[in-house]
Amino acid sequence: MRRPSPLPLLPPLRLIPALPLMLALSGGVWGLGAQEPERWALIVGVNDYVAYEDVASGDLRGAVNDAESVQEVLVERWGFRPENVLLLRDREATRAGIEAGFTEWLGGKVGPEDLVVFFFAGHGSQVWDEDGDEIDGLDETIAPADVMVASPENDITDDMLGQWIEGLPTDEVVVILDSCHSGTGTRLLGTQMRPRFLQRDLPVPDGVTPPPSGTRGTAAQSRDMDRGAAVELAAAAPDQSAMDAMFPPEAGAPSFAGGAFTTHLVQELWEAEAGATYAEVFAGTVESLKAARFTQDPQRSGGDGAPVFGVAPGTVLAGDFGSEVAVELDASGMPEIVVGARRRARRGTVYRTREGAIIRILEVGEERSSVTVLSGAVTGATLALPQALPFAEPELSITAVDVDEADREMLREALSSVEAVRYTEEEAAAHLFLRRNDGDLVVLAPDGGTRARLGPGQDTPDAIATALSHEIASQWLADLSNPTRPFAVDLTHNGGSDGFRVNDPIALRVRSESDGYLTVVDLGTDGTVTVLYPNRFVSQSAIQAGETLEIPTTEMPFRLRASEPEGRGLVRAFVTPEPLPLMDADGPLLADPEGRNLARNIAESLRDVLSDDLPVPRDTSGSGAALIRLDGWSSASIGYAVRQ
Repeated sequence: MRRPSPLPLLPPLRLIPALPLMLALSGGVWGLGAQEPERWALIVGVNDYVAYEDVASGDLRGAVNDAESVQEVLVERWGFRPENVLLLRDREATRAGIEAGFTEWLGGKVGPEDLVVFFFAGHGSQVWDEDGDEIDGLDETIAPADVMVASPENDITDDMLGQWIEGLPTDEVVVILDSCHSGTGTRLLGTQMRPRFLQRDLPVPDGVTPPPSGTRGTAAQSRDMDRGAAVELAAAAPDQSAMDAMFPPEAGAPSFAGGAFTTHLVQELWEAEAGATYAEVFAGTVESLKAARFTQDPQRSGGDGAPVFGVAPGTVLAGDFGSEVAVELDASGMPEIVVGARRRARRGTVYRTREGAIIRILEVGEERSSVTVLSGAVTGATLALPQALPFAEPELSITAVDVDEADREMLREALSSVEAVRYTEEEAAAHLFLRRNDGDLVVLAPDGGTRARLGPGQDTPDAIATALSHEIASQWLADLSNPTRPFAVDLTHNGGSDGFRVNDPIALRVRSESDGYLTVVDLGTDGTVTVLYPNRFVSQSAIQAGETLEIPTTEMPFRLRASEPEGRGLVRAFVTPEPLPLMDADGPLLADPEGRNLARNIAESLRDVLSDDLPVPRDTSGSGAALIRLDGWSSASIGYAVRQ
């Protein structure tokens, strides 16, 4: 996306009348009364599918991790009683087991004012619709552990799940689904990244007339889900794949498997305060998911103003520390912080305890991280607030999948000129994947999204090096997110649910809850990074609290239009306490005097502005990386798609 040439973008997230699973739910928004109702949760995670082997369309890697992470955050953060949570893993989660969870366990315990959470992580699928209530001729299903390859007998259809939920004595039901009902766009994935969709070819039942193949399973043909005030969160749009991903090592953290949506949702639930609404938590989840450059578009129905799990503002629940995290002493008396890889902890992050001690994460574990004390003392259990994040040049790893030795040699030659990208044989440790598709050489993201496509004659070491340099450039900007979000920044655009066609006009809209200075950057479909705002026509980037700014503004004598190539990218908006120094005396964007790319220039400018007057020592990041303070700035992201 370039300034006078057009900008590619994707549609704003909005309430969509169709989600992947159709549930018949009704009732009013639940709030805390004088006597607090009980909270219940039925949590299901299936990695091991009995009738399937450990292949990309069969067993999963991260669904059980998802289920355990949800159980942990509900109990330790949101105050669910442990005995009120039923966790079904793998072969416990048969069709009969899930049905009994609804009809016997929940049905025998839940009261009319209680709240129920149903979470499912695993495969989704589709079966032929035999009662004629689906326009596209297919019932969406969730797949229990004993789902059958050639028969829909054990599938749990949307209709059946709706009946089980309607049979509960309460209307206050929250449904969270990390599964998908489309197998599109998944054939280029490596063996570690898997769509949560079962590939099956079920026979058409007698008496069922299939609709035209082009209408089956599409978002446009999905049935309206808006069934009252129940809250439904889904990991992806009906025609997308929800990804079972391996999260590669970041800043010293171990790799782990998990659903892209659930991993970011759980992180958001750990950080959300009492009284936060489902809409706010969902928006934060989408922001972090897009900043991580996953391409799936989560969906929400209901919960606009409803507090998460009915917890009113000011309510104190178990583990309800807001943005604070727990600090404890281990068996040897050394302090450790109760955040780890699952909560996206980063080595070098600096915290201040309630008693004023300054501590820094030394090594990241899966659930807990060791810390070093920079000043003051930690003598017992306490709480701490994050103060600053380390900022260093990102390092990415790439692996080759299903390519010949000549392609591997080209990759090795390309990497010799791109210092920040290393080669790995371990797919679980890779951020990027190189493989062939229809003769083209493609660079893929962990979720299968195409980052670069090199056609015949373009598949050279120099072209690969250029693509990887763009990837590093984009990663600089994608990594710049403030986990504390001191104020909200909303970023939307005028696109439809499928994004933009080439030459469609684009209008961005940005709104900030705080005064500041706005910078808007496009990470384009071709890897090009462009500053959209400010620009040579508008050099004053101030934005006022509550103001909605549309880009292009009336002062800009040009229009933005979607441009080739097809693909997906990211637009990021930053609101900072001071303007970023990206303009020269004549107004145009700065050209980097050392020849570094524009993305690095932007990132370093942002780092320099945000690092002034840090509330902690500047040399505490561990390895010479600068620190970025977390007060006074925020950001927003929106994914986009461009198609012909």
